[in-house]
Amino acid sequence: ETYTMDKTAPTVTVTPSGTSTNTSPITFTLTFSEAVTGLSSNGISVTNGTIGTLTGSGNTYSVDVTPTAQGAVTCTVNADAAQDSVSNGNTVSNTASVIFDTVAPTVTVTPSGTSTNTSPITFTITFSEAVTGLTDVGITVTNGTKGTLSGGGNTYTLDVTPTAQGAVTCTVNADEAEDQATNRNTVSNTASVIFDTVAPTVAVTPPGSPTNTSPITFTLTF
Repeated sequence: ETYTMDKTAPTVTVTPSGTSTNTSPITFTLTFSEAVTGLSSNGISVTNGTIGTLTGSGNTYSVDVTPTAQGAVTCTVNADAAQDSVSNGNTVSNTASVIFDTVAPTVTVTPSGTSTNTSPITFTITFSEAVTGLTDVGITVTNGTKGTLSGGGNTYTLDVTPTAQGAVTCTVNADEAEDQATNRNTVSNTASVIFDTVAPTVAVTPPGSPTNTSPITFTLTF
């Protein structure tokens, strides 16, 4: 009769890790290198969360974790939390980390409240965190024509060519970009820049009036 000696401890990997989500609970998958038994929620450590239902069997299990607050939620399978068919306890797993984020990105457009005689006017669009998906279609301007939108992450710029003298405005609409957890942005402020290329005129008075007073006072009116 032949016996096979097995002293190899099962390993275990927890996924996902390095991602973000706005969904609660977060479901972590626990994958062992071989079938195990004996695993319970007591053998799993989490931070910033509450352990919920543990399901599965063999070499694959899943556990729901309800986040306590915004930020990283971690999940680790402790050493010796489960055993293979010959009672080898598992080694400790990796610590999987998922960012829980339900906060919508905010966005500010600058400059505002200034004047310029330069065309195009370049507006800077600054988000509170890195976003993707922004296009010029999601930006509203008045008294101007949108040009090139460039940038990435949390900072973008948009050139706007004024149509006429006066206020040129720029607003990023709500839900036009999203963060890594797919939260969409709130509406921005409405930035306003006065476009003015008209040279000031000036009149000097009095014109052609005789006087016997010295000094003579001239008034310059712009």
